[in-house]
Amino acid sequence: YNVSRLAQAAGVAALDDLAWAEAHWAAIRQRREAFAAALRGQLGLHVYPSQANFVLVDTAPWDAAALQAALEARRILVRRFTDDARIANALRISIGSQAEVQAVTDALRAEVAALGHVDPSAARSRA
Repeated sequence: YNVSRLAQAAGVAALDDLAWAEAHWAAIRQRREAFAAALRGQLGLHVYPSQANFVLVDTAPWDAAALQAALEARRILVRRFTDDARIANALRISIGSQAEVQAVTDALRAEVAALGHVDPSAARSRA
């Protein structure tokens, strides 16, 4: 991914303050794990293991393209990988602030409800 010069400078400055950087990374890990747990527990979605600042979510039984479009209509951008059949029905969702993560969680819950309910325990059985 391309990174602007300003973002590069911010990254270098953050590494100069290692305590701040470590606290920031810990917060991202905590939000990522809580987000993944919510997607699994509340929606029954399969979340692939992650050590990054994003999660990859298999949206089955719901269509990833439909969910992506619905999220974009709410001004929430996620990435879908259409060139790899293994993850064609998955969304890559970045871990932002707590408010942003909550907004994505709420939006996914609303969109899944609009598309039709599936018992989370049944969805989990495919994981």
